[in-house]
Amino acid sequence: MKRKSLLPLVLLVLSMGFASNLQAQKKCKYKERKINPVTGEVIKMSEIKLISINNPPPKVLSDNLPFTLGILKFHNIGGVLQIELYIYFHGILHEYVIPAGTELGMRLNSGEMLKLYSTRDEVKKVRAQSTDVSSVYSIFFDCSREQMQQISSIGGITALAIEFEGKNEAFSVKRRNVIKTAEMARCIMED
Repeated sequence: MKRKSLLPLVLLVLSMGFASNLQAQKKCKYKERKINPVTGEVIKMSEIKLISINNPPPKVLSDNLPFTLGILKFHNIGGVLQIELYIYFHGILHEYVIPAGTELGMRLNSGEMLKLYSTRDEVKKVRAQSTDVSSVYSIFFDCSREQMQQISSIGGITALAIEFEGKNEAFSVKRRNVIKTAEMARCIMED
């Protein structure tokens, strides 16, 4: 008799947990969400910081120690999906042009590799603050809905690499942020 009375209670608890999990998945947070006043297009962007594998920041920042930072950005501009890799070379002045068609390799949580290609030539933007001079690149890659779905369904991105001045510039995603990349990919596809 006790077994019969526990079954509905267990089913109720499980269904409440499932419903709350679905609700938690629906909450999407964006770094930027706005409507273009001219075209009426919805513009959404999410971002996550990356860790440079080749040249990470030192424990104590100093003006004279060079390092590299990366930010991965997911964009949806009027239904057009793009991924942006923002690279900041602190204390390093590069004169390199990243040509259109440059490959971005992304290792997914499953171990699979996904490749995207840059949409246009990118030249550096120089940042100068007092004695600090840095090079900044903002590289855009077209991403199909299927590729974005793959990032979302497989559990996110664990690492990225792009060829820069004849060598690979590699970045990793912090373990706790890998799932966030999957959530960002899912959210950015929503219209």
